[in-house]
Amino acid sequence: MGQYKLVTSIRKWLFPHALLAASVLAGLCALVWPDSMLSPNYLFNSDPTLHHIKGQLWMFTTHDLVSEQFERGYMWDNMYDYHSESTTDFRTWVDHGSIFSILDVGWAKGNALWDGDAGIAANGKYYAYAPFDYEIGVLVSDNPAGPYADALGHPLVAKGAKGVTCKLLVSPSVIFDNGVPYLYFGWNGVDIVKLKPNMIELAGPIIKVQAPDDFVESPIITKIKGRYYLTYSNGGMWGEDKIPKPQIKYSIADNILGPYTHPAVLQDIQINPDEQGFKHKYASSAHQGLEWYKGQLYLAYQKDSHDGVHRHVCITKVNVHQDGTLGIIDPNTDRGVVYGPINFVLDAYAPYKREAQEFNSRSGADEEQGIRQDYHFKMKNGGFLRFNHMDFADGPAGYRIAFSCENPALKEGKVEFRLDTFDGLLIGAVPITFTGRKKKLCDQNRRREEDQWHSRSIYHRSRLGRRRERSLVQH
Repeated sequence: MGQYKLVTSIRKWLFPHALLAASVLAGLCALVWPDSMLSPNYLFNSDPTLHHIKGQLWMFTTHDLVSEQFERGYMWDNMYDYHSESTTDFRTWVDHGSIFSILDVGWAKGNALWDGDAGIAANGKYYAYAPFDYEIGVLVSDNPAGPYADALGHPLVAKGAKGVTCKLLVSPSVIFDNGVPYLYFGWNGVDIVKLKPNMIELAGPIIKVQAPDDFVESPIITKIKGRYYLTYSNGGMWGEDKIPKPQIKYSIADNILGPYTHPAVLQDIQINPDEQGFKHKYASSAHQGLEWYKGQLYLAYQKDSHDGVHRHVCITKVNVHQDGTLGIIDPNTDRGVVYGPINFVLDAYAPYKREAQEFNSRSGADEEQGIRQDYHFKMKNGGFLRFNHMDFADGPAGYRIAFSCENPALKEGKVEFRLDTFDGLLIGAVPITFTGRKKKLCDQNRRREEDQWHSRSIYHRSRLGRRRERSLVQH
């Protein structure tokens, strides 16, 4: 018999009550992290930044392909989306999913979406600044978790812009100085420019920041005790053994433009354990976020995985000494903010989408790469994807799934949503029809009152003769 396959991409709908996922359900299984890493055994993420938003600490990260259950090789040239995570106590974190991707910016070239920043609050909205093929774009959202939309339809800072002195337009972020927003960015040099109050237009010339000589990338400017602290990565300065040894460093100035002098180490070199099969002796790169939360300064940073290009984010406390110096973080011994079990929950109300490739397990689902580095799955007979630890609060109001079907013989195809187990309670279904090569979005408004929505399963079922196809996603 011929084999039928369906290409699916599962996306979560924007609900009016999307923020309900901040209240995490009781009874979700706890996962014990071995150290300061937030998402081992799950998601690869990197280039973290931090923001204090309405009583929560939010982290925004780029995304290395893709997850520990679905690892795909690359060399930083096909990172295509941003994620966000939030917490109030560092014990429970909510992953809000993909908040925007390179697919959302029509003018973007290439496949790389590198380090920038998101969740920057102004004008009752949230702004994101990100480099698309070495040009800086600005996106805007009503929700820190997205969806973010391209605000201009063209770069905010384009290649060759007047005043730019840095070698590459990457690592953009914003600082408010006496209420005035400043955008800064740069690789092998830092530039800064005042923004208009609307956050999407430049309000003055681009000016060079007087940064330390060993500055390479990832500038983050923070005010501590009335002075300006520039934290940055030395990018992996080459030692005598010709191996990069990246650190996070900081330098202090009395003026936002500098000069930033007397650089010191904030996060020291990560030494990878030989016995765990790491490709490199030292970490391949270093990026960071720095933010005050409930009177404490926190540092987010990243650690290598075995190959140096799949990374995990970490978070820890930073000691601010009376003389203004900062305590050094040793990533090789740092145990993070809290000890013991951490609840890492997937936000089933993610306003933008939950990506199909973030599954915890799969069967009968073969990957197919999209044109911009994203992945879809060809669902075979009896195939499924499963997502664990999903927070649905009091239950979903609807579903949205993106799919294409190239089999004109398919009859009565469906995607089924089930709870808990492969044959668990059916809570909804979306019909699958022949689309050719085109992708189709299908919504279902549906709500069924159940006592507890701690788990969700998605079944895809189709019928071709006597054969039956099913796809399961369990949250």
